[in-house]
Amino acid sequence: MINSAAQKVVDAYKGFLADLKIAFGVALDMKSTDGVTLIRRFVSDTEALKRSRLRIVSEEVASSARAVAYYGIAQTASERLDRVEVEDVMSHADGLAESLVSALSACMQRDIEHCASVIRRMSMQVMLSRGAVSLIRARMGQFASLSFEQRDAIGRRWKSEDYVRSMTRMTFILTYADSAVIAAHLQGIKRLVIVNPESTFDGTVFSVSDELDMPDYMSLRDTVFHPNSTATIAVWEGA
Repeated sequence: MINSAAQKVVDAYKGFLADLKIAFGVALDMKSTDGVTLIRRFVSDTEALKRSRLRIVSEEVASSARAVAYYGIAQTASERLDRVEVEDVMSHADGLAESLVSALSACMQRDIEHCASVIRRMSMQVMLSRGAVSLIRARMGQFASLSFEQRDAIGRRWKSEDYVRSMTRMTFILTYADSAVIAAHLQGIKRLVIVNPESTFDGTVFSVSDELDMPDYMSLRDTVFHPNSTATIAVWEGA
């Protein structure tokens, strides 16, 4: 469920990268060797591109986040939640989705700025060497070597596609887990259990809030539910 939901968002972002590379190629095909002219054309083209693609990405994030939230509810809702309760869960999921869209927008802008910096570098190279041959070589080389990367909070380099996948999975995993816990809380369920045979956390019983003398959800949330987590949540049936 989470894998397929995240992949839809990644595919939408890959569509943006494909269109961005086309816009980059169009800028390089211009006869002008003036870097300012090339950048202005590129920025004009990519502003519209970003708005269009961000709208597609936003719609995919919003619908996928809600689907994941319903999946989370189903894990712990022994009884049907009423409309108001469901909207409480969905409101939280929508907030997580909005944060993800904001982060994806920032990723798009960084990828655009990277292209612009490559165009500036090419223009400088041509300016220093002059001549049509050097222009053709520079443009061919820059287009062939174009790649997209992001840096995380601790400075690690990621391919943009992989960074978006990790960030999206993180958001959807938390959407799932938060939704399951909120649904349990709304029904008065006090204890839940982590199900994850591949982890040392498998079988860990925790309280929905911090009222009980045991680990509570918020103390485990960021450790158990990371981007590669396969953990699920179930109602604790023990004594």
